Amino acid sequence: MTITTEVAEAVEKHIKSMQDGQLHHGCKELINVLKKANLAWEAQLPANQIGVHPENRDGCGILVSHVQRLIEELCELGYDSQLTRNICVEIPHDRVPSEDFNIKLADGSGGALAKVAPGTLRFLSLSGGHTNQAIKAIAGGCQHQSAQLTMDGSLSMAKIKEKCPELARVAEQGQTWVVLSSHAISRFPAIPRLVQSAANASTHLAAAESELQLARKVLRAYLSASETKASGVTWLDISSEVLRSKPPHMKVAPAMFKFIMNYAGGKSGHMLSATEAFVNTCGVNKSLGFELWDCISQESKGKSKIPRLLARHAALKLAYLQEDVLVTCADIKKLLAGKELQPEVDKMESIILQIHKMGKAHEDACSGATLVKLQGLAECQLVWRCLDKKHRSVEWKHKSLEEVGHEFVERLSTACGKTLTSPWSAAVDASPPSALTSSSAGTCMLETSETGAILNLAAALKAAGFTVGLTLCRKADKATGKIMSVDDGARVVHMQVGDKLMNVSGQSVLDGEWRVVREKSPAKVIPWENPLQGPDFEKACLRGAMTTA
Repeated sequence: MTITTEVAEAVEKHIKSMQDGQLHHGCKELINVLKKANLAWEAQLPANQIGVHPENRDGCGILVSHVQRLIEELCELGYDSQLTRNICVEIPHDRVPSEDFNIKLADGSGGALAKVAPGTLRFLSLSGGHTNQAIKAIAGGCQHQSAQLTMDGSLSMAKIKEKCPELARVAEQGQTWVVLSSHAISRFPAIPRLVQSAANASTHLAAAESELQLARKVLRAYLSASETKASGVTWLDISSEVLRSKPPHMKVAPAMFKFIMNYAGGKSGHMLSATEAFVNTCGVNKSLGFELWDCISQESKGKSKIPRLLARHAALKLAYLQEDVLVTCADIKKLLAGKELQPEVDKMESIILQIHKMGKAHEDACSGATLVKLQGLAECQLVWRCLDKKHRSVEWKHKSLEEVGHEFVERLSTACGKTLTSPWSAAVDASPPSALTSSSAGTCMLETSETGAILNLAAALKAAGFTVGLTLCRKADKATGKIMSVDDGARVVHMQVGDKLMNVSGQSVLDGEWRVVREKSPAKVIPWENPLQGPDFEKACLRGAMTTA
């Protein structure tokens, strides 16, 4: 379809208006222009033909917990089509990426979202996606926790009809949608992101942006800015893009930027994605606040500056597990810098790593949603045991970290339907109860492996202040050497120690085992002056003579 110059100029004008912050007005005018040009129209669409656009919720897709809660709210308060703002786009010709996104989203929900069969989707939602997923879940008889709306744990259409006949009707017949043409999206690819931002800024049935959605938006904005900016990207470079939709947690964003730069797992954000997957499935949508995000984004203190990526994300999962406050700033400081606790934190991260490896080895025999729940829950319990915490709403009473790992293996065995060997069985049988006692962001994003090892060593060393030419001293034996070069592939630092060129582990430098040797400036010689001949002495003598006269 040909788009005239006049229409293109009008569309670009409203896109510019939305990019400048006029989201609501710009979105309204944009859709009006597209309708007049036959690039948008209204239609009643069945729910099962509509998926979630990959740009929805800044790439997060759908919050499963909100869909579950929304079903109850719609049944309680009633469904009103006047309160919904449904906007979708035609699925592009290359439908595979969008279909895969929706299939993975449904498979990872643990049965709470309706399954997606290949070839069934024709449209992708930009606004009203949570309501549509709620309707699809009702039509598909998905799992739900409400006994009033379910039979044998699955949503019952008969019970929904009793509670809200109108909701049951749209589950069977569909809703009215504004459909944007795929031709318009192909010509103006910024439209989906801007329309969903306008929807997020609204306060109707759509859920407000969550903190983790904001974190995802920060990561996406950083990646976009880093493609065009030669030097390092700072928070000021992306703040206008991140805060355009006026997110409710906007005060947290600067602290999130520090966290994303160092602890999201690099440009792929794989560690952030794992935390999102657990929270979206098992956690609650709540605000942790600036103080906790600022605390968890700080560098590790003390002699050993181990990043503690696994511990940080395990603590985040625990913090989002329920509405009650389970993690405080004091807890985070203990995990990152508590001297007495560090051996336990080392052991905890080792167990988390083993849990991840075991889960990956058996992912074919266990559904993705179940694996996310089991691993995430085990990480929460490990942090709880490591900190030796107690709370009225938590009934975990593990006596050791090994017991948590052993319990995970037992649950994984049940989920896989086969007996697995636990590496902690002997420790659980033999061990007594544990005796536990109760900066500015850099411009280098740390790329990390699933084990938390830093991959872009040269950039990480430079960001930490270890540049070529510096002299370092090893704290253990006082050996000194000069940094000659860094080998990213071998992850070593080439250092000149005396007459020899030695290879030193780059991780040991980042972990604080070496310190920079600062050359002392030469002593400054100050000429000696007789104090009895100086002007100060004469003034004192004169003052004394005047007072005694």
